[in-house]
Order: sequence, then C-alpha cells, then structure tokens
Amino acid sequence: MKLVPKTPRTSKRFGMIAATSVLGVVLATGGCAWKQERDQARAQKQQLTDENQKLSESLQSIRAESTEANAILDEVQKGLEDIRAKELKAVQSSIRVAQEGKAAGGRRDQLDAEIQMIREAVRKNLQ
Repeated sequence: MKLVPKTPRTSKRFGMIAATSVLGVVLATGGCAWKQERDQARAQKQQLTDENQKLSESLQSIRAESTEANAILDEVQKGLEDIRAKELKAVQSSIRVAQEGKAAGGRRDQLDAEIQMIREAVRKNLQ
C-alpha cells in the first residue's frame, strides 16, 4: 500500500472546509439570535400599534363627550339667560305696581304667574 503524502494543497482544502463549517455554524447561531430579535421587535411593534389604536379610540370618545358637555353647558347658559330676562320682567312689573300705589287683582295674578313660570324654568334647568 502506498501512502499518499499530504500536500499543502490538501491541507488547505481541509482548512477551508473546516473554516467554512465553523463559519456556517456561527452564522446559523447568529442568524437564530437575529431572527429572535426580529420576531421580538415585530411583537413589540404590534403591541404598540394595538395600544396606539386603543388610545386613539379613547381620545375620540373623550372628544365626543367634551363636545356633548359643551353643548349642555351652552343650553344651560341659554336657560339661565331666559330666566334672568323673565326675572327682570317680573321685577319691572313689581316696580310698576308699587309705583302705582295699588296692586290691582289682575296685575297681582300676572306677577304670580310670572314668578311661577320662573320657578318652573329654574327647576327644569336644575334637572
């Protein structure tokens, strides 16, 4: 049997094969870690997207509630202005009656009706 002496060429091939194998193992290991990081980043991105969506919906709901509250406040303000106008009218009528020096029966009934109307408007606005 004849032994084939190792030539530098054969040693280089084995060295290249070994280096390529080691490089493949390193890349595979590094590739797995990279894939895990990528999957983690995707999961975090999805979580943040979902959270952002929920916050956007919450903000939209709060804006709608705020608009509704402002409309109610405007309505209450208008009601109070109406009450003030009626109250002023009742006071002016009272002053006229007092200046006339007599309280006519019809005038008194009219004032009572206006005062009752004011009370009802106040109760309605409080509800």
